[in-house]
Amino acid sequence: MAVVTETGSFAVPAERLWELVSDFGGIAKYMDGVDECVVEGEGIGALRKIPIGNDHVVESLDVLDLESLTLVYSMVSGPMPFKDYSASMVVTRDGEDTCLLTWTGTFEAHGVPIEKAERIAGGLYRGGIEGYRRAFEV
Repeated sequence: MAVVTETGSFAVPAERLWELVSDFGGIAKYMDGVDECVVEGEGIGALRKIPIGNDHVVESLDVLDLESLTLVYSMVSGPMPFKDYSASMVVTRDGEDTCLLTWTGTFEAHGVPIEKAERIAGGLYRGGIEGYRRAFEV
């Protein structure tokens, strides 16, 4: 099982970053290459469908913990090189007006060498972290 972690620091209070992270359907607002996201259901068990080419990635919201500022999701289906994929996004306070986002994924590689799957996951997490940063540059 591979484990990939990316961490980013933010010059905003943790609660402000959490507002973005906790919006399970808001991925198109911060992730490059994602123009649309459709959410079915609400709360734990909700599914988000993200178009990828002629297919969709479907992810399930597994945990949304407002106290620990933790969101956990898993991939249900889609054309990604992962099997048994689960990821957590944790916002932690790092001062009065600063925080960290730690994005960790665990998975098996599917159809590609594990090193390539790890690079893809790391790139997705870094891109998402940068997208969140851009959201605060208004």
